Amino acid sequence: MLSRVSTVVNKAKAYIFGFNANISADVSRHVSFSSILNYTYGRLNEAPENYPLDHIPPFYGKTSANLHLTNFTGEFFILYNGSKKGKNYNLRGEDNQIYSADPVNGFSPWWITTNFRSQYQINKHFTVQFAMENIGDKFYRFFLQGYQHPAEILFFHLELNFDVVKINQVVLNQWICFTTSSKY
Repeated sequence: MLSRVSTVVNKAKAYIFGFNANISADVSRHVSFSSILNYTYGRLNEAPENYPLDHIPPFYGKTSANLHLTNFTGEFFILYNGSKKGKNYNLRGEDNQIYSADPVNGFSPWWITTNFRSQYQINKHFTVQFAMENIGDKFYRFFLQGYQHPAEILFFHLELNFDVVKINQVVLNQWICFTTSSKY
């Protein structure tokens, strides 16, 4: 008697295209600028008209200004995400419209957040980092993530480095870090 064999196959035909653009510039010895933009479009080939492909994020990107000094680095950046309208959700697939603003038809609104990160190296043993994310308290959700970002977040990180053993010019480091974050 022969065993029944089954397999999962991807029989649908689809097309996908998009672009990714990056730019970075050193404005001066201490200041730099960078930006990244992403856009993707995808459809399943179906009659009578093409249907949205799953997992296609809306337009998104990051733009930042950076300051680099001897012991200090700082970055001010914005994250942005375009809206994804219901007509671009695959309601038969895995687009997770249940997590969107319209859990029946799918809809994700556009959003922009402003953020700041910094690091100061006090000496070769101590480094302090501080960050503020979502300055302005924008309620947002990255596409296809199951959780929202509802508040401003503060990060404080202290790192202690010290040499433990030197063997033939190889330094083994031991480090301790304290990190805390909170919504305020």
